[in-house]
Amino acid sequence: MAKRLFAGFMLFSTTIVILLLCVAIAQEGEKARTRDAISSTINNNDNQKVAYLTFDDGPSKNTKRILKVLDKYKIKATFFVVSNLINEEYGKLISDMARDGHSIGIHSYSHNYEDIYSSKKDFFADFNKAEKQLSKYVKKDIRICRFPGGSCNCFMGAYKDEICSELEKSKYRYYDWNVSGDDSLNDPSVDTIIGNVTKDFRNFDKPIILLHDGVKNENTVYALTGIIENLKMSGYSFDVLKWL
Repeated sequence: MAKRLFAGFMLFSTTIVILLLCVAIAQEGEKARTRDAISSTINNNDNQKVAYLTFDDGPSKNTKRILKVLDKYKIKATFFVVSNLINEEYGKLISDMARDGHSIGIHSYSHNYEDIYSSKKDFFADFNKAEKQLSKYVKKDIRICRFPGGSCNCFMGAYKDEICSELEKSKYRYYDWNVSGDDSLNDPSVDTIIGNVTKDFRNFDKPIILLHDGVKNENTVYALTGIIENLKMSGYSFDVLKWL
């Protein structure tokens, strides 16, 4: 009996370690490289410095607050939306965002890694559900997306190439990032978020900056002004990500 209990405990412990390792790799994906195909959308030869502010995991109350900061600077941004968070209030908000020139993309329906990445079939069941929900509020075609954890996460495993190929056939473009505020990890301070972005964005003429507008990302709201000011002082303009 004791041996069976010990064996069960070891199996459980090993499973937990593997899951934590996958999460750690996915979180490291928060610092992942930008997908190569982005070069066909973003002209890297025009000698202009353009920053792409992107926000994952909304909508939430913080989305509204982020929009106020963006409006102050007359900046448009890209929002990758978790569709099961959309209620009537947030549906109207997303409609207004799309109308006002912000770019809206899919960030899954459930954001549940184990469900989404169990198989190619499960991924597209979630993806199609997300698209259907989001399309109620965004009247133009939605053609961009971002994988939860980025395209370098370990949850997709053997399905990654199939999933990416199917997305491209469906005329979807997925975006990673090359600069991260690391604002979804360990509840960082405002100064830490600003510092995480500032230390890296100068390495790129076209930084794609990962931030979050989830319900827990209040410090991102406060950090945004500092991030924008630092980008502006360094000569960057701003644009949104598109499928083009």
